[in-house]
Amino acid sequence: MAFNESENNLDSKTVLTGNPIRKGIEDGNRIKGLKQFNFKENKKTIFLFGGSQGSSYLNKIMSQNRIEY
Repeated sequence: MAFNESENNLDSKTVLTGNPIRKGIEDGNRIKGLKQFNFKENKKTIFLFGGSQGSSYLNKIMSQNRIEY
């Protein structure tokens, strides 16, 4: 399982493995990322990550609550 909270809902034969991520993902370069995605350094950016069924809901909520700068 990926999260400690899941343990309460599963039998005792579980192993906490963590959430798998690729090596180096935490070693990003801010300036390179801004340039790659054409983001402005003086603007705030929100990164929202969701997949499958939840992604359409997250997109809808973010679209309804965005603030234009």
